[in-house]
Amino acid sequence: MLRKILISVIAIVLVTQSVRFEKLSEHVKTAAGNADYANFTEKVKNIIQKGVLENSLLTEESQLIKQLNNNLTNAKKELGNRLGIGESAYFLVKGKSTIASINENEIQLANGSVIDTQFIFGNEIRDASRMVKLEDFKSQKDLNALTEALNKHVREVIIPQEIKGLKVGDNISYIGACEVAPTDIPVKALTIYPVEIKH
Repeated sequence: MLRKILISVIAIVLVTQSVRFEKLSEHVKTAAGNADYANFTEKVKNIIQKGVLENSLLTEESQLIKQLNNNLTNAKKELGNRLGIGESAYFLVKGKSTIASINENEIQLANGSVIDTQFIFGNEIRDASRMVKLEDFKSQKDLNALTEALNKHVREVIIPQEIKGLKVGDNISYIGACEVAPTDIPVKALTIYPVEIKH
């Protein structure tokens, strides 16, 4: 009798350990999340390649600063972009300079500008690319998810590879986005959120 009870208990333990119950809604959510991730991955690559690196609005840094200081309103209309309300605008910028200093968050350039390599969480790259429109998204949550995916890809995939081996005194070229507000005028240097750094 004791043997039968022991065998029954072992059988129950084995069955309960080999069966896993999962809510169908959670399974559907995971599948949808994977589909969204794949879709976002393609959009992110497109924004970086076509929206930034190949964009005809990509402006040489010294020229952009000159245009901003000459007439911010015109510069915003011709070169800037912003989704939503606000006085600042986002611009695409490219430049060349020598590295003056490096810390864990940024690269300070000899021309006075700074390349932010850590705090890439905002809308700079997304908006400057002009590849994203509010009407393309069902909700603010979807727009935020794309922005987060874009920034994460730049911050965790692109930048670590691009800055590997950089040192003070290196000559580099860079492409990225920046934000300029009326209170920044006159602009002397920029904080750039990069998508490419070459040396």
